[in-house]
Amino acid sequence: MAQINCHIPIKLRIVGELSDAQLEQLGQTLVRTLQARLALAERTIAARYNLADWAGAHEVREAYDPAYADAGGAAYQIPSFDGQGQRVSMRLAEPAPKGVRPWIIRIAINFHAHVGEFLEFVESLDPTRTLEDKVLYIDLWDQLRWVSLWLVQVNQDYTLTELEQVLFARALQLSKVRNNQVLAYGLGTTENIRQQLIEIDQDRRVAREIPQMGKHNARRTYGSGPYSDIYAGGWVLFASMVLPKIELLDVATPEFPIQVALKLRDLDFLIPAPLFEQNFGLSWTAYIQEWGNRPATLFLQPVTVVKKVHQLALEYLTEQMVLQALRNVQGAAPDSDSYFGRLFVLNRNALDKFPAAARSQVNALSNDTTRRLDDLAVSGDLFPNWKAVFAYVVLTIDEESLGAARYHPQARHLLPLLLTKLSGDEGDDDWQRELLRFLRDTFGSNPPTTRPDGGSVFEYVLVELEAHGQLSLLFDKVEASGNFGLLHLLVQLALSTSYASQLRVQLAYQRLNQRYNTGWEHTYRIKEQEIWLKHDPDQVVRRGGIIAEANSIYSVVKDEKRLKESSIPKMRKALEAEGQALLKRILLGQDQKQYNDEEFALAAFNEVRKNAQKYNISNNDFETVTIERSARLLGIEVKVEEALERIYVTYEFVEKDKDKPWSTAETVPNSKRTQFIGAFGGRVGEGFEQMLWFWEYNKAAVVIEYFAIGVSALAVIAVAWEVGIVAGAVELAGGWTVVGISIGISELFYAYRIIFKGEEFTWRG
Repeated sequence: MAQINCHIPIKLRIVGELSDAQLEQLGQTLVRTLQARLALAERTIAARYNLADWAGAHEVREAYDPAYADAGGAAYQIPSFDGQGQRVSMRLAEPAPKGVRPWIIRIAINFHAHVGEFLEFVESLDPTRTLEDKVLYIDLWDQLRWVSLWLVQVNQDYTLTELEQVLFARALQLSKVRNNQVLAYGLGTTENIRQQLIEIDQDRRVAREIPQMGKHNARRTYGSGPYSDIYAGGWVLFASMVLPKIELLDVATPEFPIQVALKLRDLDFLIPAPLFEQNFGLSWTAYIQEWGNRPATLFLQPVTVVKKVHQLALEYLTEQMVLQALRNVQGAAPDSDSYFGRLFVLNRNALDKFPAAARSQVNALSNDTTRRLDDLAVSGDLFPNWKAVFAYVVLTIDEESLGAARYHPQARHLLPLLLTKLSGDEGDDDWQRELLRFLRDTFGSNPPTTRPDGGSVFEYVLVELEAHGQLSLLFDKVEASGNFGLLHLLVQLALSTSYASQLRVQLAYQRLNQRYNTGWEHTYRIKEQEIWLKHDPDQVVRRGGIIAEANSIYSVVKDEKRLKESSIPKMRKALEAEGQALLKRILLGQDQKQYNDEEFALAAFNEVRKNAQKYNISNNDFETVTIERSARLLGIEVKVEEALERIYVTYEFVEKDKDKPWSTAETVPNSKRTQFIGAFGGRVGEGFEQMLWFWEYNKAAVVIEYFAIGVSALAVIAVAWEVGIVAGAVELAGGWTVVGISIGISELFYAYRIIFKGEEFTWRG
């Protein structure tokens, strides 16, 4: 009987070494805990569904419900843990029973169908693919041929792709397909395919002899397309038709290929303009306007017809030979290579389409019989001794050439407008505003930070300026204006072009940032990783140093209550005792909450607080001290943002007793930050220099603002003890997220590391 077994792993971590007796006791405790939890689960289920308690040692099974069976019993829907109880389908796959073939042909019939209709049926089975070689059979389109149709039953699970390989191989054998023949076929599992076969069946046998598929396969198939699954008992229709193999050498003789040197603009006769624009998002006319004089090679593959063949069939066969030759010579063509080709039957009208540089050579490939043919004659069947040529090109069309064709014409139009703008007085405010508006409106106010593929309109404006000897004029006039916003936008635009590394652009970039980084209150020495406060080399803060050590005005003070150092051993002993008691309750199944490390430590602290009298802990174990806070420099870096070299300082807060040296300072947990030195919006704490300014003048708001960032490690214990923050969080939030004032579980957990002298306090010990 098919079944699904669920295995639930249990991992038990042991810290330290246990004796054999202790291991035995631990195993028994674990078993009892699991039994208790399972008993609770049974009671919960029984109460929820109003069932009597299960009794006796028997195997519990879910009652079978046919509504949850899929694919005729090949799968069954069961509740999913990840899906929060929603049912998911699980396959109950089984191989074919011993002695039973994996698949059998239940019904086999033959009927007549037109070749064209059968090939269209095959093509319709895969809407993502076109059956291109069907053009080979245009002359046979209305011919009636035999179709072999099998109704196949599978006795084990298959994908349609797996079954297709098996059935195709068997059909080749039974149909006795010769070397000069091909087998066209299609298969599927739906009623729609049966209906399509009924429509093309000229003998009316399919409707009579092949039963409906839909009802039978309703629960025996899954998915669609070649990767759909067919489960045991499912039906598949397999239809095939034997056709003659048509190859190029059967209908035409290829001759020696020819190459002709041309210009791109000469290829109008060959490039389908709508297809070019669809592929590249740019018209062929616009492309050759920019690149029309670029050299190109036209390839000519002549052929002579030796047997009647349709023009479309000859074009397909010749093109396949050309493509194979390209693959053999070039290997995998790069994405930028674009191939275009078509067949020309060389009558007079076709010859006239070729550019003058190639006409004499193409004319030599034709003959008098072919030249006299009209266009109607060469659009259908072709006959022996008619001449044709397959003309093709392989172009390298990349984003750069497309960008030039797209943007260069616009740049030529914009150049005189820009030069007119530059002719005014750069010192005039109106001139500056008008030029800034022109740049924003024409090229955008938020240029990309890197050059886009293919460039931009502004890049080709710079190309035109350089060609006219006016590139420096643009930058000279803007720099002379003294307008920072105008210079900033110009540099941003230039850095997003291929001119980014050009000397004049780099000079403008340097001047922009010299202006931008002039006027700060302090000196930031990036290479040396140090700050000169007030630009004074005697007030140096190096990486790892504390700012207040270099200048004592850069600190703030506040009175705080914290756990006395003399009471730390007492608190540690109490936490260890309550942690062990909690772990014992968990192992005995008396506490069924799920804890992570921090939540376990938090719960132990809550128990200590509840039993404070037991551990002789009271408010007398806390003291009020004056805390002084400053910052430790961790690093300085420059980040280029919108073409501006912005200086960022990374630091963290440190604090100490006011009467002690800074060498005793402790890091404030969760206080590390990276900050731009400038201020945005004038709000406290928005910039590094603004923070130092507030500290220097000791504004009252600063004490509140900067002591709200992180919490003193031992002050966390004091605040939590006094306010009852932990107990309140558990009772109100129903979980272990601390609520109210800015103290987090992680900060309390950090305080434990101080109490336990760097060791972790977790359920693991």
